[in-house]
Amino acid sequence: MDNEDWSLLFGKQGRHGSYRAAEVRAAPLPYNEETTISMKNPSHQKTNTTTATICNGQKLSEESTDHLVRYVTLVAGIDVRMVFAFLEEYVQMHQKNFKITEESFSFISFVFDGTHFAQFRVSIFSTGEDTGVCLHVLEGTAQDAVTEFWRKLKIALIDRQFVEQPEDDILFDMQNQSEDDDFFASWYSDEEEDIPSLAMPTAPSMPTSAITEPIILQPGYVNNLMEDLQDQNFMMHSILLLAFNCQLQQNLEIISSAGQAQQLFDSIIACLVASAADFCLPIARSASLLVNQLVETGAITITEEQFQVLVNTVAQWTIQNHLGDSETVTQSEEIAQLLTSQLPKLAQFASSSQARKQLEQVYAQVPFQSVRQNIKPLVESF
Repeated sequence: MDNEDWSLLFGKQGRHGSYRAAEVRAAPLPYNEETTISMKNPSHQKTNTTTATICNGQKLSEESTDHLVRYVTLVAGIDVRMVFAFLEEYVQMHQKNFKITEESFSFISFVFDGTHFAQFRVSIFSTGEDTGVCLHVLEGTAQDAVTEFWRKLKIALIDRQFVEQPEDDILFDMQNQSEDDDFFASWYSDEEEDIPSLAMPTAPSMPTSAITEPIILQPGYVNNLMEDLQDQNFMMHSILLLAFNCQLQQNLEIISSAGQAQQLFDSIIACLVASAADFCLPIARSASLLVNQLVETGAITITEEQFQVLVNTVAQWTIQNHLGDSETVTQSEEIAQLLTSQLPKLAQFASSSQARKQLEQVYAQVPFQSVRQNIKPLVESF
């Protein structure tokens, strides 16, 4: 092979470096610190081309819109603090399970849809010279509920003139997003078909992912679910199923007539104790829904120790550990509201000094007016 053929196949040597096949030249880059580092250190890889935006001494998170599914770009020159103040007001008005993190201009929250939930984070981000608002799903499969929350938030941002995108575009985006959600839903469904079923023989034949309305629970299936509540691997799945299906009054009547109400209540209290340290909101919320419904049946009795567990749970989700990890929701008006709505009916069990002291502290410090109103009669009776 002569030099001309060699040069054609492998490029000329010694001019711009050796490459496989035809010669490749990097496009000229603007001079900046990253370019200088790359030239001095060939192993350096530039992972983010965005520039950090500083707001009031705090740094916005940097995102590449190429990797974002749900986002909007804010109007140029907008006051980021004003936008974040609106986001705070919005989540406080529309959500009961959330945590606001001012340091990162973000909040995390939950949505529930049937037996499914999703935890997500909404944050203000920067990308180059622009800023925007984005939503990341952190955990869970309630994609439809997340999409609906995001749709309403985007419209609210447009109404406040923080975003220029017309509402027609919002509807178009939501249609595309719905198609994406359908794809992921079918993907999850295909995965579930490939996984051997762990359901007991008495379980309904309908797959969990297809449950959109409460189903009639048979006593045998309820027994299986109560057994699963004792296993950390199945606790969340089982308690979500129970809480959702017990919205149907007929299921509460079946459980009561089968003599299962007390056993179920005892199992729920055990779940609250077992999951307390984890701040697992889906479990605590489901347990609170069930406690609320079981107390209403009048088919249970409660011990002083169990009453103390309920008081501990209220204190935990209102006035204790409300800072902690920025990715963990540690306050919930919904959980506290559900539990405290039943506490006055259980006043005869509020005899311990510890329970009374905690309730007085909650009444004095709780940020939720609905919770304060629920326990006011109880506190005033001490």
